[in-house]
Amino acid sequence: MKKLSFIILAVFLAISCQKKREEKKTFKIGLIMFPRTVDSRKNGDIPSSTVINMLYQGLTTICEDNTPALALAERYELSKDQKTYTFYLRDAKWTDGKPVTAYDFEKSWKKVIDPDFPSLTPQLFYSIVNAEKAHKREVPLDEVGVKAINDKTLVVKLKHPTPYFLTLISFNAFFAVPTHIADKLDEIVNHNPQDLICNGPFKLKRWDYNDKIIVEKNESYWNAKNVFLNSVHISIVKDENTILQMYENNELDYIGAYVAPIPIDSIPYVLKDPNHRLSEIGATTFCAFNLEKFPFNNKNMRKAFGYAINRAKIVKNIIQANDRIATRCIPPILMNDKDFKLYEDNDIEGAKKHFEKGLKELNITRKDLKITFTHSTELLTKKQAEVLQETWEKTFNIKVKLEPLERKVLYDRLHKKQFQSTLAMWLTFYPDPTDILYRFKHKIHSKNYPCWENKKFIELLDYAETLTDLQKREKTLEEAERIFIEDMPISPIYHHNLITLTKPDVKGIFITQIGEVHYDKIYFKK
Repeated sequence: MKKLSFIILAVFLAISCQKKREEKKTFKIGLIMFPRTVDSRKNGDIPSSTVINMLYQGLTTICEDNTPALALAERYELSKDQKTYTFYLRDAKWTDGKPVTAYDFEKSWKKVIDPDFPSLTPQLFYSIVNAEKAHKREVPLDEVGVKAINDKTLVVKLKHPTPYFLTLISFNAFFAVPTHIADKLDEIVNHNPQDLICNGPFKLKRWDYNDKIIVEKNESYWNAKNVFLNSVHISIVKDENTILQMYENNELDYIGAYVAPIPIDSIPYVLKDPNHRLSEIGATTFCAFNLEKFPFNNKNMRKAFGYAINRAKIVKNIIQANDRIATRCIPPILMNDKDFKLYEDNDIEGAKKHFEKGLKELNITRKDLKITFTHSTELLTKKQAEVLQETWEKTFNIKVKLEPLERKVLYDRLHKKQFQSTLAMWLTFYPDPTDILYRFKHKIHSKNYPCWENKKFIELLDYAETLTDLQKREKTLEEAERIFIEDMPISPIYHHNLITLTKPDVKGIFITQIGEVHYDKIYFKK
């Protein structure tokens, strides 16, 4: 009887241990917003990117040291003039068993460029021959420099050498979707999510709007042997305090960054937690001044408001995450950590001088000024806006009206240039300064909120495109940046650090320079 009891106990313990091991292969995260799409061709938001990066993969991926590595491309060749890439695809399958082909990539990339398709990122393809012209309907899509030679070979022709191209195509706008169901992706997700066809480390199991998303390991993924998680459970949690509470209750294994933000009031305590991490990324918060709205059509008035900003106060008292004060436009992490000052922080004396010059040039008095500062309703931006309001009112002896808007409404207004001055941010799509500078090359760019354009600036960016000497290219881009800041259509405030909290038994997680989290290498320490 004792022997039987021992056997029963042993079996029970074995089952219990196995259950614990299986539970530890489920990674639990939160999302502050529900993803808008799983179609990489339509993507433009962080929640969608989070899920797309789990379900799909491109020709390249990013390593922990932020260098590109081959993914669905097994190898590639680069021509002597550095303008033609030939990619050779490895043997990889969609989850329905059909092969991933070069034709899938050609059709997906050209669809993003198609002016009739609702893509948010066609500008990322403009380094490809005729991509910009095709998007502007100047040439047919057939003339775009992307061509599948056969199932395994994709040839990409570039307008100019693009030293960051392998990194650029690791961004999910360059992922392929399965050609045979490309027009039904959203419909499948809405009705039968488990039938979604993908090629990444995970596949979709559950898609409950505003509640939960579950992905599970994709056994047909080409590198499945190196994916250690069985599944990722994604809870939609719209309140930052609830996110932190769920982490403390062991309902989430990882929080922070842009996907599941930590409440700003809790940051001082989080920084004392040994499991926190600060990751510097290519993101910047800035003020934008609309050059087509009075009084910021005046350069000296823009400089006055930009110089007066107390960046140190905002970073120390509000952000509290050791973010770097921005005295240049480009985040230093994108320039080999090279930083310099294009202006002084909180230069009150300089601000007052430019303010008086602006009043004189506009032929007005300070009583004629009506300043409205637009910002989102989130607590973080609200507090920053209040500091800016206090600084400007005290420095210039004027009144500044704050206009809080819901995020969706705010960004709709920014894209339509319907504001006077505003608080905004950028997050790079690829880790190169051109991603930021190109946004301000032409007034028509949707992210050129200030409606700024400068002939010399355009010439420098065009010249930089011709350079293969990386040092000369860097100096040329810095010269363009100086012209941009000298005219001050925007005034950078701080470059971002992302704060995250990770359970101590979680290993293998990392954040790239563009703020993306990679989940396929995560495992639990035994």
